[in-house]
Amino acid sequence: PFDDPVIVPARLIQQNVFYTTPSGGSVLVGNSPKDIIIRTDLRISASNETKHTDGTEIRAYWIYKFLSQAIYGGVHLAYELKVKPGEGYELTGRNVAIKKMLREKVSALRGRSLEDPLKEIACTQYLTAAGGANVLKSIIALSDETYLYSVLEYCNGGDLFATVLDSHYVSENRARWWFQQILVGVQTLQSRGVCHRDMSLENMMINNDNALVIDLGMCLR
Repeated sequence: PFDDPVIVPARLIQQNVFYTTPSGGSVLVGNSPKDIIIRTDLRISASNETKHTDGTEIRAYWIYKFLSQAIYGGVHLAYELKVKPGEGYELTGRNVAIKKMLREKVSALRGRSLEDPLKEIACTQYLTAAGGANVLKSIIALSDETYLYSVLEYCNGGDLFATVLDSHYVSENRARWWFQQILVGVQTLQSRGVCHRDMSLENMMINNDNALVIDLGMCLR
């Protein structure tokens, strides 16, 4: 079994979001505040409002775009944010993927479905901490009163099934390259004592032409 997942309390707030131009200027994104997720377990430092009292940088997430449907909710593209003192938050330039899941649905289906989102978070956190190549990494897991948010690295190439379907053809060299990386991902899992149990093209993501194993909701250790 895995240790319990580390899930950080959070809440949705409305704040202005800015981006920095190449010349160093600051531009407001849109004309209204955005709904963003912030963690609430750590206090803000009295001497530096961009950091928590433990010295870590304050980060928040703006859920921007729905990407796909999942059993317990949806997968969204989100933007990582940092504090812009006195004004709100600004984009860090890092994209993330967020699995946004209804807590009520997670509680209702746990034990009745082979997919277990809490086990998936626990396993992904375990593999991220242990290290290893070609397996999707966890950034943080957050939860408010309604939703559970699993924040993961974002893969810009989509899943391998859609990639193959859209291209209608994959060269032998490209197929060999991805297959080699998938084998490395499987080796990462097995070296940590994890059995995936749901390997499919839909559960392989492409990021900068690199294949990563994802979706560990049915795994065993």
